[in-house]
Amino acid sequence: MRLYGILESEVEETLKHPDRFEAEVTRSVAIKRFTDRFEGFPLKVVYVVENKATIVISTYPYEKGF
Repeated sequence: MRLYGILESEVEETLKHPDRFEAEVTRSVAIKRFTDRFEGFPLKVVYVVENKATIVISTYPYEKGF
């Protein structure tokens, strides 16, 4: 998160209200666009839910498009 200047509140907002959601076999992906951040690229959050806890694996601006 530090590398891209991503705030914890932005990750929480992406998880609570994603613009797009993808469920994979072992993990989930939430994507949300913040128009005033990350040069217009959406934020991608890769996470898993274990024992009712959400564990963020990775988060970064999704430069490949939306």
